[in-house]
Amino acid sequence: MEASIQIIIVLGFGIACALIAQSRGRSAVGWFFIGLVAGCIGLIILLAISDLKVEQQKFSKLHSENMRLRERLKKDRQVADQRHTELTRRVGSHDRALGLDTASRDPILGPGDGPGVAGTLPLLSSSRFSSIDWYYVVEGEAKGPVTFSDLVALTTERLISDKSLVWHDGLVDWMSLSEVPGLSEELNG
Repeated sequence: MEASIQIIIVLGFGIACALIAQSRGRSAVGWFFIGLVAGCIGLIILLAISDLKVEQQKFSKLHSENMRLRERLKKDRQVADQRHTELTRRVGSHDRALGLDTASRDPILGPGDGPGVAGTLPLLSSSRFSSIDWYYVVEGEAKGPVTFSDLVALTTERLISDKSLVWHDGLVDWMSLSEVPGLSEELNG
């Protein structure tokens, strides 16, 4: 009789382990045999380890959230790339129009001392102006090319003023002297 009670108890642990394991997403057959051999210890171990169904739900939720965030990041990168391309194109066209190179010159550090700051228009220095062939308009007639030194002399002699039209290769169109960044300050400085 005692042996039959022990068999019933061992089978009870095996069946209990199998039922609990199946509800927790684990192998019912494997845990049945563990329950038969280990008895109460097998049942305690089974209750102590994580529930695979809950873990799978967490993983699925994290995976779907990760996929959603990756798609969002991909779209945000595309928008940022489009904005960067447009900004680069606009700054490049401004640089060409004004005869500047803001990509390789930082207005604070100077040329070669650091990266350019996109979107800024550094003031030209007289050394930059001196390497440009300038054209100007007097009494409706275009004159030039002249050097920066000639422009200084023309300003000093009051033959041209801030309202005089000037142009150099790189400007899209004629501009008044005061519209060229830094030119008026250099000429009058």
